[in-house]
Amino acid sequence: MLVIEDFGYKVIIGHGVLGKLVDALNPGASSVCIVADERVYSIHGQKLISCLPETMRVEKITFPPGEAGKTRQTKEFIEDTMLGAGLDRDTNVLSFGGGVTSDLAGFVAGTYMRGIQWTSVPTSLLAAVDASLGGKTGVDTKYGKNLVGMIHQPRAVLIDVDLLSTLPAGEVENGLAEMVKHAVLADRSYLSSLVRAGPMFTSDPVHSVDLIAESVKIKAIFAAHDIHDHGTRRILNFGHTIGHALELATGYGISHGRAVSIGMCAELWAAVISGLFESADLEYVCQALLNLGLPVSLPKGVSPEEILQAMTMDKKRANGRIFISLPRGMGKPYANMERPVVVVQEDTVLSALEKVAK
Repeated sequence: MLVIEDFGYKVIIGHGVLGKLVDALNPGASSVCIVADERVYSIHGQKLISCLPETMRVEKITFPPGEAGKTRQTKEFIEDTMLGAGLDRDTNVLSFGGGVTSDLAGFVAGTYMRGIQWTSVPTSLLAAVDASLGGKTGVDTKYGKNLVGMIHQPRAVLIDVDLLSTLPAGEVENGLAEMVKHAVLADRSYLSSLVRAGPMFTSDPVHSVDLIAESVKIKAIFAAHDIHDHGTRRILNFGHTIGHALELATGYGISHGRAVSIGMCAELWAAVISGLFESADLEYVCQALLNLGLPVSLPKGVSPEEILQAMTMDKKRANGRIFISLPRGMGKPYANMERPVVVVQEDTVLSALEKVAK
């Protein structure tokens, strides 16, 4: 078991750490409200309940799985259910699921009765290495992804790798894309380790703990001291400006991890064109993504012009200029902290998108 406290709260990683759940909850909590999607709860719900004391009041709220459920309507449903159950400010919201659940549950906790505590138990690799860390919460709208939300830090995050054993390969890929992002930003050798481990590394109990912990530590390098996302943390948006636009353009028909994978390749092309990144390193990263089963080119039928249009809705665009988080060299954390956001002209973005078009 590993304990990382770089975020200002405990991130506990290992096998069977779900047994530490009671210690991770607010000591004064009068009740726990479990927020989970229906699929996750059907698979792991009883295991979670068994870790809570019988004397504790437990409320459960589930919703349909998938990105389509990450809406203001679902948030309202969760809040109304909590209010109807009479849950008070001493309730601890328990996020139990993937990135969608983490974003929803954390947002609910941040606004319910003007803010209550929450704890995250990620059940997907994506949530374990990214969504559950750093306190970013929110919902999607028809105008784009995560445009309504807030930063509300969890009390603790429990990453029980045993919960990842039921993930399908596609869900593993979602998390691997974020781990590759961390490697590009901070540690070239970490990318080599990911490629050696392969897309199903969660089947290796020892190796998965170390790889997940490394990703958590790298995210903390950029996020722990920039809680409100105004400085160094913004480099973690690498791959996401184009990735989110791709999700929007396809009506969320592409998974987050696959969109970010394509987004990283396109944005690295923009970095190469801008003289910030070596073309040989771009080729190395794109080949690593392919080796991990992730895509590096736009889906068939999606044009560069469509992605550029979708980018006009992104919250990282202002005054007609596109702000993109571009790395300044492979695996160079300090260089990537200095100026994490670059203003890029539309023709440069279009040229980069054309490089990843089929």
